[in-house]
Amino acid sequence: MLVSLVCAILFFSGCITKESLSPNTINPNSTTGSNDSTEVIPPKPLTDSAVIRARVLNVQTQSARLEILDLISYDSDKRDGTIKLEKSDINNFVFQWGTSATTVDMPPLGPSNTDVNLSGIAVGDIIQANVSISKGERMVYQYEKTN
Repeated sequence: MLVSLVCAILFFSGCITKESLSPNTINPNSTTGSNDSTEVIPPKPLTDSAVIRARVLNVQTQSARLEILDLISYDSDKRDGTIKLEKSDINNFVFQWGTSATTVDMPPLGPSNTDVNLSGIAVGDIIQANVSISKGERMVYQYEKTN
């Protein structure tokens, strides 16, 4: 009874907390427990970006097969420094906004002069595209027809 009274007084005075009374609770602010330096944080995926000029060979709803005609610019992830696209490569690319005509609503929300109008693509079109390559997936996030 006296121990319960002392614990109650200490608890209400702020000297101890409910967490310190529970033997199965880990206090995240405690200096004991897990050591942050031993936690394994997965590395960010390697991500390259490029601007390409390409011919559309095949079109699906969300992707297309592209033949790279020109590699206009390429920014390789500094961690590996390799170039994962080359002129004449033929690869499947996922289109972030799909391959049909669409308007991408950019800030501010609602119709504005910052919106991006994507005309859609068809077999034989020549496009200039901003792309990223990450985890083996090639993504087109913006493009415009050049023919």
